[in-house]
This record gives sequence, structure tokens and C-alpha cells, in this order.
Amino acid sequence: MITSPTPLQIQRTAIELVRGDLTELQVDAIVNAANCELVLGAGVAGAIRAKGGPTIQAECDRLAPIATGQAVMTGAGELRARHVIHAVGPRYGAGPEGRDEDAEEKLAEATRRSLALAERAGLRSLAFPAISTGVYGFPMDRCAEIMLGTTLAFVAGGSHLERIVFCLYGNEALRVFERALAELGSDPEDHGREAGAGTQERTQERTQERTQERTQERTQVQVRFFALTREVVGQEAMALALAPGATAGDALSALVALFPALQGHAKSLRLAVNLAYVEPSHLLRDGDELVLIPPTCGG
Repeated sequence: MITSPTPLQIQRTAIELVRGDLTELQVDAIVNAANCELVLGAGVAGAIRAKGGPTIQAECDRLAPIATGQAVMTGAGELRARHVIHAVGPRYGAGPEGRDEDAEEKLAEATRRSLALAERAGLRSLAFPAISTGVYGFPMDRCAEIMLGTTLAFVAGGSHLERIVFCLYGNEALRVFERALAELGSDPEDHGREAGAGTQERTQERTQERTQERTQERTQVQVRFFALTREVVGQEAMALALAPGATAGDALSALVALFPALQGHAKSLRLAVNLAYVEPSHLLRDGDELVLIPPTCGG
């Protein structure tokens, strides 16, 4: 195990980079770069299956499938960690995400949801691999920028997580993440000072800009979505299709199943659901219209 010299400290959270075996880390949870079916196949997932025993796959079987960008938590079997968070990263430039910028957002979403799961579970330490950089073809430099940037934005507002580790396979991957962390965590006013309030302020500014852009995009998609469905889907049917407990995939399937006329618009519906629908708690009634409220950053 090779550790980068100095962790980056953001408030109470230390961000560490190491080269080594993710399954051997002594942390509360490790993140598995999962597929949508949550099948523990090759690579890191295969090592988790081999070292953790059959109980992890058995739990995954009960939770699968999940959508790209989503994350779920299971026990860790015989691993040193107590939990495994299974996060589904995107295929770069392919699959239902389509454009590369869609894939980048899905990677950020998978990272955010993993952090949020750990936070809600009261965990103190978490270790990530470089999600999607294997057979899914995500460029290592962009992965580093997105995962580290998302993590810094998440902890900047305060987090119970005390230690977040990025465990890389190989020296080149470690160097790429080191460069990205140095750039994201540097303070232009005083490069020798430990990252703190200056880093937090810049991270929050970048996060606010991205949030504003995404909010505008969500609003445009929601308008198209409701314009498309208002004529063929009654408000009660919409509420049924997007019932509490349903995933975005469930919502899409339910809409198309209830109203075959929407089948030809499946691509637009998928985009709308993926962008607008996150959790049942974001469903609110505004008069006699059902409104989907975009999530807040880091949730």
C-alpha cells in the first residue's frame, strides 16, 4: 500500500490518495464500481466477492437492478470494512446516457449518492475506487476531476465523514489523482497554507454555478415532459406512476405501460425522469398539478 504524502483537510474530513487493494482497507465502507444488475463479476467486484463471501452477492440480488448513477449499501461479509456501497458508474460515450457530458453527470451522481449513503448511515470513513475507468472506458483524468470535485463540494458544507480514501490501481492512476487533488485543493493566495476556508469558498462557488446550470436544464426538461404527458396522462395516473418507493426506472416503465401512446417518446421520457425524479420526497402537489422538485446539491 502506497499513500500520497499529505491528505487534504476540508473542515473535519481528510481526503487521502493511496495505491493498493481496496478490499484490504480498514474503513467503515468501501465503494464497489458496480453494474446495474449488481452482479459481482471481475475486477474489484470479483475481489469483493472472493474475499467477502457469498452473503454480499445474496444481498445484491435482493436489491438489483438499479439505474446508472444510483448506489445501494450492503454488508461486507468477511471483508475488513463493515459495509459495501455499490455505485453504478456510466459507460463513457455509450449506453443510455448518450453524450459524454451525460456520462460525466452520472459519475458525479454516483459519487454523491455514495457519500450521502455513508453520511446517512453515520459512517466515519469511506474508500472509493476510480469508478468507470476500467471496461467502461472513462478517462482517468476526467474521473479524478469529477469524483474529487464532487467529494470536495459534498464535505465543504460539513460532514460526519472524517476520512475519505481514493484507492487507485497503479502508479499512473495515483499520479493523475494527485495532480487533480493538488489543483482542486490549492489556494491561489497562499499555496503553502493548508486548504481550509479558501478551498471551501471556491468549492461552494463552483458548486453553486453547476447547480444553477442544472436547475435551468431541469426546468426546461420538466416543461417539455409535462407538455408531452398532460394530454394523455391524468394527474391521478401520474401520481400512481410516480408513487413513493418507485425508482426512476419504475416511473418510466409505469408511464409507458399505462399509456402505450407514450412509447414513441420513451427517449424523452427517460431523460425527463432521470433529470427530474430523484426521491419520493421531491414530489409535491401545487394546486392540481404534480410538480417534481429538483434535488439540492449534495443530497
